[in-house]
Amino acid sequence: MKKYTKQPSLGQIIRRVHSNELASVYCIFGNDAFLQDYFINEVSNKFLNGKGVKLHFTMDDDSESHLFGELATFSLFEEKRVFIIRQPKKISQRFRDELLEYLDNPKSCNLLLLISEEFDLKNAFLRNLSNKSTLVNVRAPFENEFKQWVNYFASKRNIKIAPDALNLLLELHGDSIANVFNEMEKISLVIDENTIIDVATINKISGLQREYHLWQLQESMGKKDLNMSIRIFSSLNENGVKLPQIIIGLSNLYQQMIWKIMGNDKSSGWTGLNAIITRELGNFQRNYNPKEIMDALRNLRKADLLTKTTSLSEVKILQPIIIKICKGIYA
Repeated sequence: MKKYTKQPSLGQIIRRVHSNELASVYCIFGNDAFLQDYFINEVSNKFLNGKGVKLHFTMDDDSESHLFGELATFSLFEEKRVFIIRQPKKISQRFRDELLEYLDNPKSCNLLLLISEEFDLKNAFLRNLSNKSTLVNVRAPFENEFKQWVNYFASKRNIKIAPDALNLLLELHGDSIANVFNEMEKISLVIDENTIIDVATINKISGLQREYHLWQLQESMGKKDLNMSIRIFSSLNENGVKLPQIIIGLSNLYQQMIWKIMGNDKSSGWTGLNAIITRELGNFQRNYNPKEIMDALRNLRKADLLTKTTSLSEVKILQPIIIKICKGIYA
């Protein structure tokens, strides 16, 4: 079995991709959606180079026969294809051996991206997949790496920010790389080009952009304050905060509460919570019993699935779940 400690870092793998050192199969394991999407776009664009197609499969919903039929298909013109396969753990036993056999001899015209929200190498199937591919770790990074990634994406967009200003953005929006970077990008659009973002600029502009921040929704949900939670969610929704970001933020809150109950107070990376919420975690935990926290996580996962499979409005998806969680009502 390969040990994860011997795996190259995400940054090293991206540098290899940029140098045209492409693998035929990548296992992208971890739940940081921003890093996940970034890597998928980087390696897909490099492989296709403007030609070919992307094929998307989610193994909870899509036909396994269709996926493996496509993998077995030969193209007369060797058209390049990127297979983006989510939740490979859901593949039935009937097709698992077929996938493992394919990984032993992948087609050069295909690029497989196997994406698991879980980084679970104790699972025999996921471990076998990772052993036959290039493993890409897109778990939420450690705090020092978190800052490095934010700075990296800022430099790619030619955004300049002072160190103390970055620390403030992390304090206010540090539940994900996406939130910090998106806030930074919004500020950069309303200031002069090449101007360095400082603390004064953040206080002046960020406060005008919306009434509430995502960490405040985490706080109100931690307190089970239903009225405030609905008000903040409505404000976030009206001001363009995407539902997947909100779901991730709330999931991070309840995941940390579960780990705290289990006696694991040490984070294994960026927790998705800023310093304000982290300090209050013990108080929030007292408002919930373990079953309520697990039910909250299950309902948030259902909401995430609904965003991908239905045309329901964001309010209709999440508002009933907020009510259930705050009132402790579950079907």
